[in-house]
Amino acid sequence: MNLKNICAFTVLGIFVFSIGYAHAQIQIPEKRDIGPDPTKTLEQLSNETPKEKFSSKKTDDLTVAMLFHKITQQTPDFKEWSDRLTKDVFVLEQKFELTGIDEPIHIETFVTLRQHKKDSGGFFIQQFHEDVFFTFNVGQEYYAAIPTDLTDHQWIKLPEKKIEEFRKHMTDKGQLFMRLSLTPVRGDKTQTVPLANGKDNWLLAARVSDIEFWSPKDKILLWRKNQESAYVKNKLLKLYRKD
Repeated sequence: MNLKNICAFTVLGIFVFSIGYAHAQIQIPEKRDIGPDPTKTLEQLSNETPKEKFSSKKTDDLTVAMLFHKITQQTPDFKEWSDRLTKDVFVLEQKFELTGIDEPIHIETFVTLRQHKKDSGGFFIQQFHEDVFFTFNVGQEYYAAIPTDLTDHQWIKLPEKKIEEFRKHMTDKGQLFMRLSLTPVRGDKTQTVPLANGKDNWLLAARVSDIEFWSPKDKILLWRKNQESAYVKNKLLKLYRKD
C-alpha cells in the first residue's frame, strides 16, 4: 500500500524512551522571609525567569487513543477497552469526557544536537526527519502521531551564550533531553496503515506547538521555543516604543 496516497507525509521511525524516578525524604526548612534583590530595578526583576525543575508531562497511550476518537468524532468501545486494559468502564468514560480535543501530546526523549561548523549560530536536531512518527499502543491497537511540520523545526538558532550553555549540559554523545509538544489536527478513521513498527496504525496528524530542552545533568530547563518567541516579540515591541 502506498502511504503517500493515504496522507501527505511518510513515516518510518520511532522514538522510545523511559525515565526513572528516585524518591528521597525531604526535610522542610524553617520558613524565612525572602524579598526581592534590592540592587535590581523592577524592570530587571520582571524580566527574570526562575529556573524550572523537570517534571514529566509525558502523554500516556490511552490519552492519545482518546484524542484520535475525539478528532475523528467517534465514541470508543469502552467495554472492549475495559476488557483489554482491565480498567473500569466508568473510569474510561469519565477520562474520555474530560479529554479536550485540543489537548497537546507531549513526547519526552533524548535528542542529538549537531553543528556543521562551530560558528554556525545554532544546532540541528539530528532526529527531526520527515519520516518520524510516534506510536502508542492501547490494547494492541496502535496509533501513530505524525508531526507534519517537524522538519520546519530541525534548525534551532541560538545566540553564542546559549550555545555554550547547551554544550555544558550535553552528554558525551552531544544529547539533551527534549520535550516535544504536538497539537493533533486530524485523523484518518477509514483504515489502519502498516508502518515501520511492524503494526497496523491509526494515523493522527499533528503540528509542533513547542519544543523544550532540559539538562540531563541538572534537570533544569535550558530553552523553550515559545519562550524564545515571546522574548523576541517583547524585544521588538520595546524597540518600537522607543521610536
